[in-house]
Amino acid sequence: MKKWIMSVVCSAVLLILPDGIHAANIGDVIGNIYTTDIVAYIDDMPVKSYNIGGRTAIPIEELRYYGFDVEWKENSRELYAAISGRPSEVPEYIPERQTPGNSAGSIYYTDISVSINGIEDCIQTYNIGGITCAAIEDLGVTDVFDDNIPRYSRYGMRYVYDNDSRTIKLYTLRIGDLLETKYGTSMIKNITANYTTDSYIYIDDTAPNPIDRLSFGLPGNGKYININDLPPKIGLTANVEDSVYSIISQSDKEIGYSRYVASNGGRHNDCVVLCLSLPMKVNGSLVNDDNVNCIMQLSAYDGNYEDLYVGMDFLNKYTQRAFVYK
Repeated sequence: MKKWIMSVVCSAVLLILPDGIHAANIGDVIGNIYTTDIVAYIDDMPVKSYNIGGRTAIPIEELRYYGFDVEWKENSRELYAAISGRPSEVPEYIPERQTPGNSAGSIYYTDISVSINGIEDCIQTYNIGGITCAAIEDLGVTDVFDDNIPRYSRYGMRYVYDNDSRTIKLYTLRIGDLLETKYGTSMIKNITANYTTDSYIYIDDTAPNPIDRLSFGLPGNGKYININDLPPKIGLTANVEDSVYSIISQSDKEIGYSRYVASNGGRHNDCVVLCLSLPMKVNGSLVNDDNVNCIMQLSAYDGNYEDLYVGMDFLNKYTQRAFVYK
């Protein structure tokens, strides 16, 4: 269902383009860029920006100065940008507010495809004369939620717009950051879009029509499952108590499962997953494990957090259970 939703959203995005942009030949002028009095920032560092269709666009090639790995592949005409470490020096760009609304150049049709943090589909980009731009509003989600917990887009970004100061600030998740979630405060150990999603069926689930259990697999890091999707008779439950993810294991029996079907053919890149080190309680005892013990998928469609998936290795070690592939 989520893949269907994203397909519809992507199709809609590509149909609704500013300034009447439409399919054309490479190099054709298909729109205009305008001056703006809004100053843009990436992690509180000022960055060049342009007004495109009322939105604030930033040059992807410039991201290399803001702690991104940027790579251009001429043969395939692909531009890659992925979050790396934070830059050791702040870029020397000094922003200049301009009178908004004046023409500042043209947008040209291009066949260049862009990948952001390993996600290759749907992002709308603009060629403004040898420079490829993307709108901050497409890269992140707005930081406005009732529970005051910041959400991030499927690229691992959020933005804050302040009309009084005429600023828009894009914030990115980085390895080593502390992340506030509805499950508690965790440390980000890795950010990746390279993972698999598989459906599993549990051997001892004797319901007439067993429900397939979605599981994530990361290269070299084992399997991760959503405890809330487990059959009740397995005796493993979890909830959040005082902002701590608490796991209760009611027995030490072996849990057999078998792979039912790989739902995405081995690679999944609709959004990134965060590999986290999250303090958890297991049967009342707090476990602080510095290793990756869970992952969380960033939503591909609304900026909300998805369910938490706990590592089978972690569960085997701390709950005295045995998840056995059969």
